[in-house]
Amino acid sequence: MAAPVQQFATALYLETGHVLTMLGGGPERTVEELTGGDGVRVRIPSDTDTGFVVVPASALTAKRVAVTADALDRALNYVVGTGNPPLRLGVDPEYGSAASTGAVGTKAVVVWQDGEDSVVVSGVLGTGGAAPGTPPPGATHQLLAWENGPITVKEL
Repeated sequence: MAAPVQQFATALYLETGHVLTMLGGGPERTVEELTGGDGVRVRIPSDTDTGFVVVPASALTAKRVAVTADALDRALNYVVGTGNPPLRLGVDPEYGSAASTGAVGTKAVVVWQDGEDSVVVSGVLGTGGAAPGTPPPGATHQLLAWENGPITVKEL
């Protein structure tokens, strides 16, 4: 019996390694090719909240990685790292009122949705798992990811 053929995809991920989406097959693609320079929209799956956060292309990195069908189906559950293979299963994403449980000083990235604008801040988690930076006055939704933790997306 022939060995299964290895599948590849280009993952778009944050500096914390959290994957936001993947495009299977073909050669490695750039962030610009995959987003048109606009970024990736992450929606909150909820019956009551139709919110989203647009992660701008400037906050994303593209990398071609070996994948399984599960990684293509649940991209937000995966992390790109420096290991071999670089793609590994991470922590399940959290939606709604999720709060950071990461340790103070853990590398993090936060994206706030402020109307049509997205504000990205990289840094470390503060006291009580606080996101780096301060949300803009009109922010309605937040995406927060920290090393060894989940992606959390919530309404503010």
